[in-house]
Amino acid sequence: MKNPFKPETQFEPSLGPPPP
Repeated sequence: MKNPFKPETQFEPSLGPPPP
């Protein structure tokens, strides 16, 4: 499941909110 606002988190969902 890839986030619509940050699809690059799909490989690291454990990070939670991605850095700016």
